Amino acid sequence: MIPFEQVARDHAASRGSSATREAYLRDLGKWLDHCAATSADPSRPKLADAVAFRDALRAASAPLTVRRVLSSLSAAYGRALAQEVPVVSWNPFHPRVLARPPENLYAKTEVGTEAVALRILQAVDADDSALGRRDAAVLHLLRGTGLRRMSVARLPREGVVEAPSGGMVLRSVTKGGGETRKPLDRKDARALRRYLQVAPESAWVFPSRRNIQQPIDETTINRIVRVWARLADCPHVHPHQFRAAFATDALDVLPLNEVQVFLDHKDPRT
Repeated sequence: MIPFEQVARDHAASRGSSATREAYLRDLGKWLDHCAATSADPSRPKLADAVAFRDALRAASAPLTVRRVLSSLSAAYGRALAQEVPVVSWNPFHPRVLARPPENLYAKTEVGTEAVALRILQAVDADDSALGRRDAAVLHLLRGTGLRRMSVARLPREGVVEAPSGGMVLRSVTKGGGETRKPLDRKDARALRRYLQVAPESAWVFPSRRNIQQPIDETTINRIVRVWARLADCPHVHPHQFRAAFATDALDVLPLNEVQVFLDHKDPRT
């Protein structure tokens, strides 16, 4: 294993959240794949290599994703320099070296309005195919619980519990690797039950279509939201807008500390 890759993997392993560790490794994998495809040396990259990688990301990913990947790689090279890895002499992804999409345009999450959510849910609820039912369940969970896309993607089958009220209780993984419980009302529970009637037998509520023993990737949830938002003529909608909308609605009826707990935020200012 080349020295830079070892340091980068160690840096990923040092992160406290399992989701963050996995994200760092995915970002590293994208860069290493690019280097392999272009015969670039990730231990001694040229500026042209980093620019070509950034531009390829721009063509395939949202601006905020580009910023995150470049930031992740900058941190890995920064660690290599701090540890004085002999072959690494500079950080090609440092923001003063490689320009990123502007933060002020993408860092804040817009709230998806109730009207937009209803149009998207009405569109997907009309699709009775197996994939349509899956997508409907995903979208209902995003809007009805305020869960992060990671928590929806990794929802275990045993974490779905029927409630006497006709709703459900969901037990899922949080961002820091802990566990959270969320109530699901009758309408959203109905969408989930409808999907579970045709879902593959798996330990996961939403298994990967390639390997049902693995959960779907978070990028699949991005794609589900994007496809149905487009069909409902609601462009520029992404998963976190459902969470922001849920938080906004919750603050109208609940005290701040309860909303903080429900959304699994350590700091109420978030």
